Amino acid sequence: MSNKTLRKQPFAEHLAELRSRLLFVVVDFFLGSLIGYLLANKLIIWLLFPLHQSVYYTSPIGGFNIVISVSLFAGIIFTIPTFLYQSVLFSKPLLSSSLVRKMPLVIITSFILLIACICFAYFIALPASLHFFSSFSTKNVKSLISATDYLTFVTKYFIGFGLLFQLPLVLLLINAATPLSYRKLLSFQRYIIVIAFIFGAILSPDPFTMCLMTVPLILLFYISVIIVWITNTRRKRNEKLI
Repeated sequence: MSNKTLRKQPFAEHLAELRSRLLFVVVDFFLGSLIGYLLANKLIIWLLFPLHQSVYYTSPIGGFNIVISVSLFAGIIFTIPTFLYQSVLFSKPLLSSSLVRKMPLVIITSFILLIACICFAYFIALPASLHFFSSFSTKNVKSLISATDYLTFVTKYFIGFGLLFQLPLVLLLINAATPLSYRKLLSFQRYIIVIAFIFGAILSPDPFTMCLMTVPLILLFYISVIIVWITNTRRKRNEKLI
């Protein structure tokens, strides 16, 4: 479908398609949350492992809230690739046919990036951050961490990194639709650095955790620029051969 056809398409049809795309995301979120609920005990053990201590709740429904929070957390993580995939499909009329054929590869790549982000957050960023904060404990001042506070802290890490690690894929998709100049991308680097620090500050106000959030984002931006440059170089080479 061409851009001209897209402009002529009634607004009601766009709205109906948007509704159907959002329905896929909601269903995926529900399924992910259901799986999270069924595996809640194992997920709680897994999430608590970097802390190396128990957490507590102070209300009668605290245990229930923890299970629901973990379930919703699983649903959100599970939905990130689907949300990206459905967003691309909604923009399908604006994309080339070759890119549309690569949609299965898009969602597979998104899952790989998601797994990479979980591994980085779980094995590197989260333990380092917990170790940093635990160093402020003394003989007379020890932590009694609530389950709610800990899960909120961990959720910010995983969801934040989950979104950050999708950056290369997002830039590649934009580049596939409208070729980007790597020089132009590099001209925005100062703004990317500022946005990265703002994003890190929103997710985690303390300086140590903020740096753990922002440094990977900045590195991912430069990696994305390199990938865009390689992709466009290959494209130009193929066009010359044709």
